[in-house]
Amino acid sequence: MRFPIRSPIVAVAVLALAVAALASGVLAENVDPNDDSSQFAYGENVGWLNAEPANCGDCGVQVNTTDVTGWMYGENIGWINLSCQNHGTCGAVDYGVDKDASGNLSGYAYGENVGWISFSCANTGSCGTVNYGVTVDQPTGVFSGNAYGENIGWITFSDNALVAYQVQTFPDTDGDGALDDVDSDDDGDLVSDVDEGPCGGDPLDAGSVPERVDGIFAGVSDDGDIDVDEALPGGASGFDCDGDGYTGDAEDHVYSYIGQLDGDQKTCQEYDTNFTAVDPNQTAATPSLRWPSDFNSSASPLDSFNRLNILDIVSFLAPVKYFGTDIGTNPGDVRWDLTPGKGVFVTDINVQDITAMIAGPSGAPPMLGGAKALFGPVCPWAP
Repeated sequence: MRFPIRSPIVAVAVLALAVAALASGVLAENVDPNDDSSQFAYGENVGWLNAEPANCGDCGVQVNTTDVTGWMYGENIGWINLSCQNHGTCGAVDYGVDKDASGNLSGYAYGENVGWISFSCANTGSCGTVNYGVTVDQPTGVFSGNAYGENIGWITFSDNALVAYQVQTFPDTDGDGALDDVDSDDDGDLVSDVDEGPCGGDPLDAGSVPERVDGIFAGVSDDGDIDVDEALPGGASGFDCDGDGYTGDAEDHVYSYIGQLDGDQKTCQEYDTNFTAVDPNQTAATPSLRWPSDFNSSASPLDSFNRLNILDIVSFLAPVKYFGTDIGTNPGDVRWDLTPGKGVFVTDINVQDITAMIAGPSGAPPMLGGAKALFGPVCPWAP
């Protein structure tokens, strides 16, 4: 249970553990992201509390997906420990500040000289009498509201009266619970942040994605400019612009058997049902012209339509054996060379190509929200 235990023995134990842990732990902090001093709360009876103390090895406040860890420091009261997790002392006394999906905080912090500090009236069921709490605003990362300590009174986390101050962390642009400093897809549009900018989209705007040319994206401006279905920006070929885990260069390579150069602007489906015209011996695989990992469109006996399963792996071996061969051995076989080149192997189509379907960015692509592709979800953009 995460609540204050009022035994003086427990209080001494918490203090001893906190002091010892502060000197030895591995710490992190993510407040004041704009370096504008958005790191101060104010206690009505104790003065300023610093959520980003200096000279302590990043020991300040760390806002996580489901909790808040780290330390605050007040010149008049010393250290405030926000979680027993800071240094693995929860086995002795379990306490801390929790965060829900809406940014509401609850639970307790502990001050070495001031005792327990409550972050929500819900801790004691007293909201009907005294309604208080602290919230982290998702779009801005700004803390608001009040915490309460029986020995020190109210602590306010932001105020614009007389002297403006606030505690701020990184925003959670897409509201998924992961702050933007750790979220690989800040706006939740299923394209990785590191790829989206170079591909012409806005990593902080779900309404601006790299330009696409197929399905629901055809005939409209996807990146928010005045152009429609235009080519990707120069230099984008080294990035994954459609979220399937493959760069434009890799897609140009696997689709070179048909001369397709816009695969990184396409999403899913559009199966090459005429692949037998390329290789009459290939009677099972119907490789997608949009998602390189997808080789089979069968709906029965295993549903492989717009998703990956064992049939896509088997396509490397039968009815045509591509695995362990060089490009040019079979017509259209470059389509199975998902990771171009031999690497450390002796043939072009090898273990690294199958591995691309189950590991790395293509094994858990952004378009699936980071879920594993093999035996995973269907493509979210199937026409």
